[in-house]
Order: sequence, then structure tokens, then C-alpha cells
Amino acid sequence: MGMTPLHQLIQRAQQGNKNAWNHLYQMFWPMIASEAQKFARRGVVPQDDLEQAGRVGFMKAVRSYDPQRGGFKPWARRHVRWAMGQALGKELCCRAGLPASFRKLIPRIFRAKRELRQAGHNPTPEEIAEQSGVSVDEVQAVLRAYVGPVGLEEDLVEEEPPSVGISQTLALLLQALRRVDLLKFLVLAILRAQDYDWQKISQILQDLNPPQGWGCVSTWYPSFCQVCPDIAHWPSVYQAFQSPPPVLTPESLRQFFSRIRRNLP
Repeated sequence: MGMTPLHQLIQRAQQGNKNAWNHLYQMFWPMIASEAQKFARRGVVPQDDLEQAGRVGFMKAVRSYDPQRGGFKPWARRHVRWAMGQALGKELCCRAGLPASFRKLIPRIFRAKRELRQAGHNPTPEEIAEQSGVSVDEVQAVLRAYVGPVGLEEDLVEEEPPSVGISQTLALLLQALRRVDLLKFLVLAILRAQDYDWQKISQILQDLNPPQGWGCVSTWYPSFCQVCPDIAHWPSVYQAFQSPPPVLTPESLRQFFSRIRRNLP
């Protein structure tokens, strides 16, 4: 079966054709703007900022799309909504004075709260903590910070990026890297995604105790754990980083990560 005109347009955009990118933006801008308007009703993030986040999400949707994933519009909408949800969580963390790492815990907490409510009662922080795998203190802090905007929980229950499954990039990395180097790269990518700087990452990797929330990494990054199951087992991660490269200095870690990332397709 031949490619549809939309798929051909996406393919040209993936190849760097600016006219194709502009055409796609014009086609799907009403969807991006509509989602931004819905999120803006929460009164937390201005609509202009949400639209910008939506553009970034849409760009990722185009770059990662494969027709085998199904229709493009649902794929793009999920990326756009996920990007806006990330912007919402980041802003709320900032307003509440919570560390950036809490952003990763928020979806787990709200998802657990929703599931328990669906079971027929209003859950306590202790019940949410047990269901989500997050400490009671962290649950209480998040619930205090995020009470207020109507419908907020529904915008924050999706915790993993839309591009799950083994992507073409991961498949290529599997072929190009030694297994231990792939594990190191993916661990660094996860830590960077949690807004840790290289100094903090250096400290984390020299600690036998896992960083906050690492027990949830298999839920956050299922595709990573599918190709490198040891990622979910912090003692294995710690042991892998004891053998260079890279040396556990901030600059060496940064260079190791950047060198591999530059070669990504």
C-alpha cells in the first residue's frame, strides 16, 4: 500500500524540509491551540507558554512518528498533551517551592489517588503512598501543593513520554554500543531528564543508595528497562559506573553523554 499524502508530508518534514514542517504546523495548529486553551483554564500556566510547549511536543511527534504506530493525529495529540502536562507540573513545582525531582512523582501520586477513588472512597495520604510507592511525607507535600485547580489531576496522571516501545534510536544504540555503555548512557539520560546537573549526577553515581524515585524507573521508562533491565536495579547501575569510561567527574560524565548523543540519528 502506498503512502498517504499526510505520511509523505511527515516523511519530508523528518528529512528536514521546511515547507513540509510549515504545512504540518498549519494543519495541526487548531489542535495545539485547542489543547493549550483547555490547559490554560487551570489558571496555572499562561496559554502562550502552553502553546510553545505544544509546539515542542508536536515537533517530537513528527520526528518520532512511524505509520505502524497508527494514525498521526492521536499520536500528535498525545505528544502535545504530554508536553503541556510537563510544563504544568514544572510551573507548579516552582510555585510550591518543591524540588524539580518531584515532577516525576506527581503523576504516580495522582494516578494512585484516582485509582483509589474509583474503588469507591476518598483515599488517605497513607493509602496513596502505599499504592504509588512514594513516601507518605512526599505524598502529603504534593497534595498540599497541588490542591486547587479543577481538573488538574487529569492533566497530570500520564507519567511516561508518548514515544514508548523500542524506538529506532534505541535499536541503533543497541547495535552501536556495548551493553554497559548503553546502560550508562540511558541512566545519564534519565538523571538529566530529572533536571539534575552534572555535579549532582556525579554525586548520585558515587552513592550506593539510589536517588529519589528510582524504584519507579521501570514505570517511567519501560522501553529503557526493556533493552537494559539492570537499569531498574540500582546496585547494578552503581557497579557499572565503577569501571570507566566515564570517570565519575562532572566533566567526564558530560563528555561521555554528549559524545553519544551527538551521534544519535
